[in-house]
This record gives sequence, structure tokens and C-alpha cells, in this order.
Amino acid sequence: MDDNFTDLLESLDTKNDMFIDIEYLIKYPILMLSMFGFITDIIHICVLLQLSKSHPFSLCLIVLCVSDFFMLLSSFLIETVEIIRYVFSRNCFGYFSRIDLVYKVIIESFHHFSHTMGSWITVSMSLFQVLSLKHIWKLDWSRKATILVITITVSVVSVLHVLVNISFAIVIRQLPYSECDDTGLFQLYMLSNSNWMTEFCSFMVDITVYSHITKYFVLSFIMIYLLKLNRKQNGVDENIQRTSRLIFYLLLIDFTSETINIVCRINFSVHADGKFAEQRSSVLPTKLTELAQTVGAVFRPFVILAISKNNQETLKSFFVISGGTMIAPATSRRANSFITQ
Repeated sequence: MDDNFTDLLESLDTKNDMFIDIEYLIKYPILMLSMFGFITDIIHICVLLQLSKSHPFSLCLIVLCVSDFFMLLSSFLIETVEIIRYVFSRNCFGYFSRIDLVYKVIIESFHHFSHTMGSWITVSMSLFQVLSLKHIWKLDWSRKATILVITITVSVVSVLHVLVNISFAIVIRQLPYSECDDTGLFQLYMLSNSNWMTEFCSFMVDITVYSHITKYFVLSFIMIYLLKLNRKQNGVDENIQRTSRLIFYLLLIDFTSETINIVCRINFSVHADGKFAEQRSSVLPTKLTELAQTVGAVFRPFVILAISKNNQETLKSFFVISGGTMIAPATSRRANSFITQ
């Protein structure tokens, strides 16, 4: 066992137990928000699907809402199982069976993929909007350009996610089977061994970390840049300005959750080296970050609805209330204009 990591484990006191109790309480608001969020996402996706026929920009919003839907759904499943596990086996940290291990790996991976996809499609939308406002390569939100943006983003994120999962799976296969173990076998293996498996995993972790850092600064830069561009172009069509405003608020939501993630990990996580946090110390910052991401995912459809007049009109036609009875619409009338050019 690595001496540095052992010293860390021995130095951690009952504070981590308190963090674990707090982390358990956070599961309940995440569970309730997730239930509410994936229901509203279903409604919003239906609205956007109708708009996508005449307004290509809504395709990007569909990808974003679908990503949020699956992230919230996986959060709901994760928290439900975790609460049940906590009730019946409070002291079991980690997994309690092989089935539980496989379930946790799959659902956590799916949750991370969904959040990452939604985050990067927002960044891609913002980059494209900046290029469009600056009239670089004469880009606009045509159907062909929108599909290209989505295809590139989904492909890159998917490939990187698969490689990261493969690198982690290779290392996990080398670990001994140990139920309810809180010693951090994965971290210990990475610190105690130097072979192609640990090198590959470390390389993929580096790529993930640097991509998060890059995204954080890109989010900061584009938010400021969009504000400046909007102020300079007062004569620009109102719909284009609304698109920029919408993208700005979507970036702000993502930027806030990333900031909370960084602050929590700096203040709560204990590291044996620069990469791998001690298992128990990473529980609370991970859960606080998940709470911030869940709140952001729940608010996103309402932000889009508040800024997009077209979404508001389509939603009204989606649910027609007459005499206190809700009637599902047969066909949505085409809205006059979307929040884009």
C-alpha cells in the first residue's frame, strides 16, 4: 500500500463521517428535483420537436434537453438506490455485490456522459453563435450547419467518453473484489503501480481534467464576448439578439455548476497526488456538484421558455385549456419566428 495514501487515510478523522451524513441528506432534494425535471423536459422536448421542422436552431436545444432528461433520469435512479442502500446498510461504502458494482459503473458512466454532452453542446452553440455574429465564413443557423455542429459535438464527446470508460474498466479489472470497502482500491492501485494500464488511465484523466479547465475558461470568455457583441450590434435583428441572450444564460448556468464543482473539490477533497482524491473525502464535493448540475438542468427549460416567444406560443397550443379541461392539440400552428435568424 502506498505510504502517502496510507498516511492520508490515517489522518482523516470523524469529519468525513459528518460529510457522508450531509451527502446523504443532499440525496433527497436531488431526487425530488430530478422527478420534477425529467417530466418538464419531456414536455419541452415535444415542443422543440414541433419547432425543429421550421427552426433548425431548436435541434441544438433538443440535444441539450435530451441530455438533461437522461442526466436527471439517471440521477433519480442513482439516488433512489443509494437511499435504499443507506437505510438497509448504512455502513456499507462502495458496492455490496457484483450486480451492484456493474449497476453503479453503468449508471454513473451514463450520468456523466449525459451531463458532459449537454455541457459541450452549449459550448458548441455559443462558439457557432459568435462566428455567426462576426460573419466569419458567412455562417448562420441553417439546418445543415446545425446538424454539423451537433454531429461534431456528439462524436467527439462520445469517443472521449468511451476511451475514458475503457481506461477505467481496464484498471478496475485488476482490483480484488471487496464489498463495502472504503480504502480506495482504485486510487491505491494507481499510486502503487506503474504499467501501461495505469499510464493509459492517467493519460485519459489528464485529458478529462484539461478539457474541463479549457471549457471553464471558454465559458468565461464567450459569456463576456457575447455581452460585448450584443451591445455593439443594437441594429441587429431582435431574434438574433434573443438567441445570443439565451445562449448567454445557458452558459451562465453551466459556468455556475463548474464553479461550484471547482470550489467544492478544492475545499473538501484530500489528494494523495494531483489527480486522485481519497475516496471518502470526494463524496461530499461530488454530491454538491451533482446538486448544482441538477438545479441547472431543471431551470434550463424555463430559461429557454422565458426568452423564446416562439416556445411560449407553441406551449400554449400544446396544452389548450378549455372549461378547466386539458386537451392535447392535434397540430401546432407554426410560430411567426424563433429566437434566431
